[in-house]
Amino acid sequence: QRLKECESFLSNQQDIDTKISDAQTDTLTQQLSRLQTENTQLKSDLAVYEKLSATSAKPGEATIRELSISRLPSGEYQYQVLVAYSPPQGASSEQEVFDGTLFLSADLANNNQTIIIAGQGGGSMSPPIDLRIRYFQRLSGTFTLEEDQKIQLFRARIRKNGRVIDTKTEMIPPSFYQNQSQ
Repeated sequence: QRLKECESFLSNQQDIDTKISDAQTDTLTQQLSRLQTENTQLKSDLAVYEKLSATSAKPGEATIRELSISRLPSGEYQYQVLVAYSPPQGASSEQEVFDGTLFLSADLANNNQTIIIAGQGGGSMSPPIDLRIRYFQRLSGTFTLEEDQKIQLFRARIRKNGRVIDTKTEMIPPSFYQNQSQ
């Protein structure tokens, strides 16, 4: 009888130990997954920082560092823009921030028409995007075009006081539409 009690106790103890070990493994797996996600984000942030610091804008100027466009499965277009600003040396706190506007436009492939995505004037999809940048600002958004409209060129412009500060364009090859899921 005593032997059976000891065997039962040991069996229960092994079950408890297994459950504890499984719970610890699950917890560690979740923590590892979270840390891997954080690590990936930190690497991405570091890459952006290194790129910005290695190719900083001229002091007192804002520049478009990255411009990209993709087509979502829904048919919408998604853009991403990275703007960097390098304050002048010895800048006052007012000069440490760049105030300007970002204009976005697209040239269509079939009819040489330009569509204003963010800007001024009739037919503009949205107003210009206000920029208030201390060092850099990442912007993204989406827009929709008619089904038969295809972009040939995507353009971003930074303006300050009515003057164009920087322009960047992204050529869109015909293969862009072949590789995108509709």
